[in-house]
Amino acid sequence: MKKILNQLLYLIGFVLLFYFSYLAYQSYEEQKMEFFKIYPGIFFFSLTFVPIGLYSGLPQLLKTIKIKGRLSVNESKLIIFGLPTLFLTLYPWFYWNGTFLAIRNIEINQFVNSAGFLNFFSFFFGFVLISSFEKKD
Repeated sequence: MKKILNQLLYLIGFVLLFYFSYLAYQSYEEQKMEFFKIYPGIFFFSLTFVPIGLYSGLPQLLKTIKIKGRLSVNESKLIIFGLPTLFLTLYPWFYWNGTFLAIRNIEINQFVNSAGFLNFFSFFFGFVLISSFEKKD
């Protein structure tokens, strides 16, 4: 019974987090239409799903904390998975600022700047960030 209650509370928290992320995004959209500032929105939209990814990795982190040992960060996981997903999450910001990191191929830009691509990689970045913690004896 306690496990079902914990899962229900986790699900409710996930829904509330998703809802508040949506409200924050809608609030930004209204301000963007009023003041016509696109750069903060690109950065905000890219990072919208990171807290949801962090929240999804929370049960794994709680299980890891219960194990005896010293808490450490898996640097190789952060470097191999975290940095590329962070780059792909922030790619629209690089593209619209005209930095050297932007890819100039039109077909690739259409794919990389799509909303589904950005949402997936920002979610994945949040999950990798929180799941990189581990215990060592």
